[in-house]
Amino acid sequence: MDNINGNTTLVIKAVPLLYRAIVNAASAVQHPLPSEMDAGRRTLVDAWRFYNNKGPVPGDKSVPQILLPSGGSDFQRFISEAGVPVADMRMENAPLYTYTLYHTSYELPQIVEQLIDPAFEAFSAVGKLWLSLAVDLADSLLIPFDVEGWYQSFTGFYD
Repeated sequence: MDNINGNTTLVIKAVPLLYRAIVNAASAVQHPLPSEMDAGRRTLVDAWRFYNNKGPVPGDKSVPQILLPSGGSDFQRFISEAGVPVADMRMENAPLYTYTLYHTSYELPQIVEQLIDPAFEAFSAVGKLWLSLAVDLADSLLIPFDVEGWYQSFTGFYD
């Protein structure tokens, strides 16, 4: 986890093998914002689907938008040299996605404490997401890699 840009919705970059495992993990984590809960978006995946409903697998609305990790990312070496599936998960504000302080001299803990996540609930929710995903992957008899979703995300082909 690199940063928390907000507290409304998930923004995910991951390899297609992890798509469904991430969605399953996000469905197990309660949303940190009372306003989202009041709107009926009780879990991280509910808000994620509401704000980012255009999924990476053509014709499959069960997976919200997940971007591919691009070159120059912090985890590119894990993908290209070690072949390790990676995911970058963070919370952002929606519907306006901006964080103009990232990697500036103004990116201070006080900004997070006073403006972005005063009760550290978004940090906690993303931590629970990571933990849920790690437990699901570790406890599975078969690692739940989504080979079919991987194939469909690259070809757009459905049998």
